[in-house]
Amino acid sequence: MVKTSLIRRITKDSIDKILLLNKYLTSDDSHMLREEFNITSNELTHALAGHRDLGLVFNLQQEHETLSFDWSPFMHRVILKNDVVSKLDNVFINESCSKVLLLTTKRLLKVDIKKLNEKIDLVNEAISRYNHHIERERREIEHELLPKDL
Repeated sequence: MVKTSLIRRITKDSIDKILLLNKYLTSDDSHMLREEFNITSNELTHALAGHRDLGLVFNLQQEHETLSFDWSPFMHRVILKNDVVSKLDNVFINESCSKVLLLTTKRLLKVDIKKLNEKIDLVNEAISRYNHHIERERREIEHELLPKDL
């Protein structure tokens, strides 16, 4: 088993792309949403029914570059993907769990980023528990295998 890196909290530096989700949404942006986040035009329209007009794509960054960044098992427990997109859904993760899409409004931007960081904190708590478990197992194996006089 390999330890997993924690995820850095979202900051301005994490922004990969800003999307205007109204009549200015380009076909390239629409294609990116479909390909990277598996969101169809109909699902996007439904999610935007809550008057969201801004999409922010954030790159998730590792806290420790030397550790694994397979966040998938942890992310999917905290950020649940519904079979049907609801107008309450505003956070989406891509397939590799390396990016997050946040649908919001200019007015709610700070609040939604704060909530997203709270979700990242929950993911990091799960990762920390997992890493602690791995470290404890490693110490137990070392204790059993190494001679006592070393």
